[in-house]
Amino acid sequence: QRRSGGRPGGAPSSSDFLDDTSDDDETPTLAEEVTVPEPDITSLASLQDALVRVSTLPLSQRRAAAERISQPRFLDKLFDIFDQCEDLDDTESLYRVFRIALTMVMLNDPGVLSAVLAGRNLMKLIGVLEYDPVLRRKLGHRQYLEKGVEFREILPLRPDLKRRIHDTFRLQYFRDVVVARYLDEATMCSVASMVVVRQNGIIADLCGDK
Repeated sequence: QRRSGGRPGGAPSSSDFLDDTSDDDETPTLAEEVTVPEPDITSLASLQDALVRVSTLPLSQRRAAAERISQPRFLDKLFDIFDQCEDLDDTESLYRVFRIALTMVMLNDPGVLSAVLAGRNLMKLIGVLEYDPVLRRKLGHRQYLEKGVEFREILPLRPDLKRRIHDTFRLQYFRDVVVARYLDEATMCSVASMVVVRQNGIIADLCGDK
């Protein structure tokens, strides 16, 4: 079981976290392909703009962009930039990375969600989403998950199973707290389905260990 003294909160933010993209953006035509640039600290605005444009495309036309942004190299670069910005207290760039990461999640692409919500990437993503540009203050999600949660092991568990339990709890927290104010119903359902799949896998393993 897990216990805690509370969760980081804050007033609900509005849906205008993407509003600082350029005013002359137009919805891409059906024949237009959006090129998603590599993450670079000097061109975060271009990356954000490209992802917003991708989000306006029909699902069938997002595949190439989704495959690109779900690659480990792309995600590692993005999260490295986040670490740099956090070390430098570069608040405006942190807000930009927030918008980029949240737009990626809201594409609701299975490959992208599987990549960003797995393992260490999930904790990195949770860190990124502490910097909501609407709230204009840092939230405490990582501190809560790392120090405010107590895990009590009633029965001995295999290390891999224990890791999966921790990861699943973090994914539940991500769904219920970190992104609850942002996601549309379809994306929330996708994340909820991932939680259920992981929970069922854990239960099956626990039953199999008896």
